[in-house]
Amino acid sequence: EVEAALVEPGSADYKKRLEDRAKEQGPSERPGNVCYDDTAPYVEPQRQTPGTTPSSMRWGADTLVFESRFESGNLRKVVQVGIREYDLTLRSDHESHHIQWFYFMVSNVRKCATYVFNITNFAKPKSLYNQGLRPLMYSTQDAETRGVGWVRSGTRIAYYQRGKAYTLTFSITFPYDCDRCFLAHCYPYTYTDLQVHLQRLDGDVEMRKICRRKRLCETIAGNRCDIVTITSPRKEGDEGVEELARRPAIVLSARIHPGESNASWMM
Repeated sequence: EVEAALVEPGSADYKKRLEDRAKEQGPSERPGNVCYDDTAPYVEPQRQTPGTTPSSMRWGADTLVFESRFESGNLRKVVQVGIREYDLTLRSDHESHHIQWFYFMVSNVRKCATYVFNITNFAKPKSLYNQGLRPLMYSTQDAETRGVGWVRSGTRIAYYQRGKAYTLTFSITFPYDCDRCFLAHCYPYTYTDLQVHLQRLDGDVEMRKICRRKRLCETIAGNRCDIVTITSPRKEGDEGVEELARRPAIVLSARIHPGESNASWMM
């Protein structure tokens, strides 16, 4: 099922105004304060209480704190270009030029304050964000106090061309002061999630009768890539091997690119 919100009234006009502004300003990076760079030394994000300033803060108590150096995270750099506006750039997929997904943490947020995020280096000319798709948000406080997980969030969403790249812009309001929130393109599904699931299958005595797991190869990043064979048990001996080889097979493959975590959930 495709999760998409109703297209906001006037969103086509908003996209057109952004495109016109981009043509006037040009494709160069806007001036501002670099408040996150994933090549800088890592500082463990601390929980904040209202009125405190994190030790990793560089530009003031109201500047957001970003982090993406965790499993499946993707955020390359953040430039604060306004009081509550940020330009973000992403890393491309490993050894490719694909840039189509994001997943990062943001903290030091203020309740009911509206922030504008502009992700400025997407590669694809079209996006479901212009047809009602909204980013996902996970509030740590919502999860701990209300049991709420990932929810679709954001307003004033538009995806438009700026220079040779494409920009996704959206406004977002956080529900709590000093919350730690995560924003993502799609519901995350990490390599660890996959391994935990496969190990659970390995530990199920009944499942092992019809399900076999073995290493197929390694990914470009050097991770183990498994093949899981699901079939009824074969007979013993050579006759069973021949009978197994004659069985018709259906091959299912998913998540060719890192950003396709929805395919991992479906698999």
